[in-house]
Amino acid sequence: KLSFWAHRFKSSTSAIGADIAADICRKIELLAKKNNLPAAVPFIEKLDRQVEVLEEKLKRVLSEMEETQTKAAIKRSIETNIGSAVVIDDDPVVQGMIVAALRGLGVVNVFSASSGKDGLALMAKSKNDIDVVICDLKMPEMDGVEFLRHLVSSNYRGAVILLSGEDSRILNSARQLANAHSFYFVAALQKPVTQLELAGVLAKINRKHSIVSKSLPSKVSLQELEKAIEERQFVVYYQPKVDTYSKQLLGVESLVRWQHPEKGVVMPDDFIPLAEENGLIDALTDLVVDESFAQLRCWRNQGIDITVSINIAVGTIGRRLDFPERIMAYLDSHQLEPQNVILELTESGLMGDIATSLDALVRLRLKGVNLSIDDFGTGYSTFRQLQGIPFTELKIDKGFVMNACTDISSRAILESSILLGQKLGMKLVAEGVESMDDWLLLKKLGCHILQGFYISRPMPGEQLEAWLKKWGASMAKN
Repeated sequence: KLSFWAHRFKSSTSAIGADIAADICRKIELLAKKNNLPAAVPFIEKLDRQVEVLEEKLKRVLSEMEETQTKAAIKRSIETNIGSAVVIDDDPVVQGMIVAALRGLGVVNVFSASSGKDGLALMAKSKNDIDVVICDLKMPEMDGVEFLRHLVSSNYRGAVILLSGEDSRILNSARQLANAHSFYFVAALQKPVTQLELAGVLAKINRKHSIVSKSLPSKVSLQELEKAIEERQFVVYYQPKVDTYSKQLLGVESLVRWQHPEKGVVMPDDFIPLAEENGLIDALTDLVVDESFAQLRCWRNQGIDITVSINIAVGTIGRRLDFPERIMAYLDSHQLEPQNVILELTESGLMGDIATSLDALVRLRLKGVNLSIDDFGTGYSTFRQLQGIPFTELKIDKGFVMNACTDISSRAILESSILLGQKLGMKLVAEGVESMDDWLLLKKLGCHILQGFYISRPMPGEQLEAWLKKWGASMAKN
């Protein structure tokens, strides 16, 4: 028990930068593990005196925190619109530090709980009207993973930030769990967490979304989807892809949105699965290809010489043996060349039997159409597919890009993916670029093309020309 509590207190004191106390705890923990309790007694007495010093210091720091220049600067910089947050951590010191940091960053209502069970009670009391949940993974009784499972059943739709003092790979696994349940997962942070780190995470929430927990559209029906395809209620947004070194615009990725006449904009996650399950994905693909090619023709008439990338379901290619001819017909009708187009296939979609799709993919390449393997690193048959399919581009999943600057495992996967693509002579695209730090790391590693919110959000086609002028002006200054 002594070694357990020494370890716990060591984490707490490290979190607040109390290096002397943390070092004493480290010595007590080692002696306790060796069952040398008499030798630990002097250190325990020394720790008691150090705790008294820390208590006074902590009270003084917390009382002055409201007026510090650092906090004021951070608060001005993020201009947070986050109204409420719940902090769940069984360590009272860490919990108190995070609560104080959030309040100092302008979060209006900050609630705290010492267990997952108490956290769920808070969430239920607030009727899930919580913008951000910050949750420790390792807690007694109900751990953070079990807490996430309960959040799923409560239909929570706000942001999730995970904390842990454990190995970074455990955080990565928990992050994958959160993503699998369609949480708005923001970050996995290693303890101790600083106010500056929290500020960066909260700013990321503001960039990526307005808070999503209150006004999601109700689920759409199959009949509504069929009508939407027939009436072409879909619009295509475009996200820029730029050269890592010259910063020149090279292309865009097409991202479909449903402009529902009553429910407003419906995002792909709410209708793509329905389309795939009911045989409507092929018709939707035709609509997106036609719209994207028409927009590309318009841009080229304006002198904007770029490519367009379109996501294609592997099943669509396998079912339609004439798919290459369909693509060529659309290209001809819009007076475009095959090299103007990149077709993106998700790695997970390639995990099944692709024998029926392979001949169509080879014929597309023979006709000059570029092929990209999307979300690279998220599937399990990667190397076999890279060897067997003539891809020209490798697109690294954003999960590895967004965390590479702070997470050792993500960086290792990112570096390996880039090296693999370089060895195979493929163009390398990184999606999920959200900061200059991401950009500089990818530049250092040799990634060719960047895409993400740091560059631009997806936009309607008619806005690209104005964005391009603004981008060029900002790049000229830098």
